[in-house]
Amino acid sequence: MKRLEKRQLRLKRFNDAAICSNENIDTKKNATRVKTTCKKNMSTNNTNLSAINQQQTVLIVEDSITARTMLEYVLVAAGYQVKTANDGLEGQQVLDSYKVDIVLSDIDMPRVDGWALINYIRSREHLQHLPVVLLSGLQTAEDRQRGIAAGVNDYLIKENFRQKDLLTVVRRLI
Repeated sequence: MKRLEKRQLRLKRFNDAAICSNENIDTKKNATRVKTTCKKNMSTNNTNLSAINQQQTVLIVEDSITARTMLEYVLVAAGYQVKTANDGLEGQQVLDSYKVDIVLSDIDMPRVDGWALINYIRSREHLQHLPVVLLSGLQTAEDRQRGIAAGVNDYLIKENFRQKDLLTVVRRLI
């Protein structure tokens, strides 16, 4: 079986979307465990969603491999194309190289954090209308207000993460 076929088969297994455990461990070993603990839970016909979402690309900017992998599987299962970046600097490089329809970003990351990435996006004429969703562990009212002031379109808390909420926000903003 070719590498692409194997990947497509793996992704097909998650076609109904997945609820994954919210582990805070950032290792490749545990990212694999997150994938294997995912459970199918949606009974909606995602075939239609896949056809609708196929041309839409989501950029995930997240330094935690566990969170990044989980978000990628949820979005791919919903039919989106996904690009990933480990931090804001890689996110900027992806934005300069590819057309994306929405950015999901963490805030606390090495090298370039989420706040600097938002400033970068809002300062570029061709990106300033790009929807940005912050997905962060920072949950104070001040953090949320800072996000709104910076120009984010939505702010989701990692500890309250539900894939249904994420997909609703992404569909609403694209």
